Amino acid sequence: TGVQTCALPISWLPPERTFSSLSPTGRFRAERVRHFELGAEQTLGRSGQVSLRRFRQDIDDQTATIFGLDVDGSLWAAGHYNVASMGAATIDGWSVKAAGAVSSRVSGSIEYSIGRAQWTPGGSARRVELVAPSAVRRGAEQIQDLTTSLDVAIPGPETRVSVVYRVDTSFSQIGRAHV
Repeated sequence: TGVQTCALPISWLPPERTFSSLSPTGRFRAERVRHFELGAEQTLGRSGQVSLRRFRQDIDDQTATIFGLDVDGSLWAAGHYNVASMGAATIDGWSVKAAGAVSSRVSGSIEYSIGRAQWTPGGSARRVELVAPSAVRRGAEQIQDLTTSLDVAIPGPETRVSVVYRVDTSFSQIGRAHV
């Protein structure tokens, strides 16, 4: 009696996305978000609602993700990004939302939020400021957000199509950074 073995080829695929820390120590802390809100919602007719909410967010070790950074002078590898802990933020605000259905197959919503943010840089903020200055915020800032959505249900294949459009003043400026 003998033992027969079959060798199967093993191939390794690289990860689709990789990341590096921008911290001088190579480490970063996980972001922690505490979100509190109180709201009220009123139904209008058979298919509409309007809501109002008050919210507060406290964020420690806020994480920044930076794509396309050429740190060591080599060509940027697709799918690689850098992360860093940026500090803290507190946001106090209000939001109002209207939602409803136009027909049995079409519905949508619009929501406007306004808040006051207090940014406190920390962690790797100084290093991030060298490569992506707009990602580092300081002091107080008013932020606004307008989000709209449209949902369409297509009969037959039971398909649902959703479109969301968002305009927000709290995103950092777009730009490619080089060190």
